[in-house]
Amino acid sequence: MALTILPTELIENITNNLNLAAFRSIRLVCRLLRDQSFHHFKERFFRRRSLTWTEESFQKALAVTLHPYFSDALQELVIDATPRHTIRLWILEVANAESRGPLCETEHPAAKQEAETLAKYWNETRFDQKTLVKMFEKIKMLQSITFCYEGINRRYGKFARRYCERSQNEMSRPFVSTMYAITASGITVRNIYADEEMMYGAVSIGRLESLSPILSKFDHAFEQLRTLNLNLRDWRHPEEGFEPLIGKTPFVVRFLAKCKNIRSLELSCYSMLEEDIFAEMAQHCHYPHLEYCKLSLFRILAMDDLLTFLYPAKESLQSLSLNHVVLRDDDAEWPDLMNCLALELDGLQWMHLKNLFTRLGARIEFRGAVSGTSIVAGPWSITVVQPRLQAKLQDQAEQVVSGNSGPAWYLAPVAYPFIGLRV
Repeated sequence: MALTILPTELIENITNNLNLAAFRSIRLVCRLLRDQSFHHFKERFFRRRSLTWTEESFQKALAVTLHPYFSDALQELVIDATPRHTIRLWILEVANAESRGPLCETEHPAAKQEAETLAKYWNETRFDQKTLVKMFEKIKMLQSITFCYEGINRRYGKFARRYCERSQNEMSRPFVSTMYAITASGITVRNIYADEEMMYGAVSIGRLESLSPILSKFDHAFEQLRTLNLNLRDWRHPEEGFEPLIGKTPFVVRFLAKCKNIRSLELSCYSMLEEDIFAEMAQHCHYPHLEYCKLSLFRILAMDDLLTFLYPAKESLQSLSLNHVVLRDDDAEWPDLMNCLALELDGLQWMHLKNLFTRLGARIEFRGAVSGTSIVAGPWSITVVQPRLQAKLQDQAEQVVSGNSGPAWYLAPVAYPFIGLRV
């Protein structure tokens, strides 16, 4: 039976299982088959697009968004923000230090020059920002922007903080440029993610501050934002005469405060410059529609700050996760906080606690967890679910003990670029 006499539904069912080469061939048979398969072709191969931070990749992406037939197909943009030049330089430096041979000694200067030339190109031309603005002006609406970061082998994790400091400019450029393009183009974005598998990256808080001139525009830009998943780091040191201004809200907090309508928040944040950044968030970031919240790598200096942060979402919050959080309140400990959460968040359906630390640096253990009352992943983590979540959580608070097993809390902030690094 000839394909041309089949109904459109069958043609769509057939083409839905073809790879790109076969799909392209069937579209070239005749105009009828091209028209019948058009919708599936657009949905399968143009709805989601990956973008790497190269001029060639930008040009290809722009060509698709300007195409007369496929310009409206893109709904899911995946941005590869891997700092490849920094990774290459770091590996060469480690190889030199380990005396791997003269090849690394000749490769390193060339690789360094290439990285510096490219960074200068982006800074001077703003080609990435200009191209993204053109793309977004054409697209008008995106369901999601996902940032991906390939990792580096954990054997290169020695002097990890030094690598984190070096990589932050290259690693942060894609996020900062994308945020600029969102405000300049007026595009609507529903979800901003960090990839769940390729999650070996973070955005520099210092680089984020370059957006300060356009901060007011984020009120409109984030009006329809429903999901924010972000990994933030700040490796700057307070310098004499240049300490953070007392009473001035950090820019990163003012940026996060613009996401007023989000339903889902996953935020990992560590700063060497701002010791108590979470207190500022509790004061200025109000998310009354929040349904899911995951907080990681925060230092909480006052128990009430967490309660204040979550209070606007008291009625909507269904899921809460705390991971690698240290409580440094002189007047309260984790059992006190667990009891308060049980009393205040009466609508909670699910809670996950993992790798929690006391103000003295000890990791707490959940000794009282038993099957049937809670779902336990290990001695340092616990998941409590309904029914009777509040009663279960209060019961577990009575069983909390302090221990010294496992890596210290301060190792976790530098682990993000390295694959399999134990924290």
